Amino acid sequence: MKIKKIRDAAPSLFENLIFATGLLFLGWSPLLIVFGYWVEVVLVFFAALAKLLLLRFLKRDMLQGAGMFVFQYLFIIFVHTVFFIILIVVYADRDPFIVRLLHLYTGVSVNVSVEGFAGDLMRIVLVVGVTVVYGFFTSFLLHHRYRMLDARQVINHAFGPVVLLHFVLFVGVGAIGLLGLPGSFVLVLIAAKFFFDVSGIGEMGVQAA
Repeated sequence: MKIKKIRDAAPSLFENLIFATGLLFLGWSPLLIVFGYWVEVVLVFFAALAKLLLLRFLKRDMLQGAGMFVFQYLFIIFVHTVFFIILIVVYADRDPFIVRLLHLYTGVSVNVSVEGFAGDLMRIVLVVGVTVVYGFFTSFLLHHRYRMLDARQVINHAFGPVVLLHFVLFVGVGAIGLLGLPGSFVLVLIAAKFFFDVSGIGEMGVQAA
């Protein structure tokens, strides 16, 4: 196992520290954290598409496997969305994320405070967006790293963390809800995500497949 350099690990450290801080001190709920990881899944897809298009433009790469990647990744996003909906059902009577979201988009009166909720959603998206953009720059553009990459490597890098880790996060949060454990247990999953991110285990697993 090869630990990534500090520069490469910085995006994951930043994202997961913000998520942990939000969970502990800002009143963020487990489902709000899961929403952040769902956003990450989507943005990683668009970042991978941008990388593939640049490889085509800058290196005349034939983008072998790109079409199947798009189909498979969109299917993964669909499955993640289904998982997220299932989590909403599991946490229906315990997580304020659901009723606040209902109020935000329908205006229905709810019995919990919704003050600042829209801002929390925007902060989550901003944190994940900064993380993905920074990773795009350092792993692809910085020092012309794209010259050492091909389409298959870009696809592996996008698939690894999503396939091997995010399902664990979604299932883990679901298990916490079903078992009635405190929301703070999500910290264990956040720490696990950071470990997998910096270890590169997910990417190696896909490459070996």
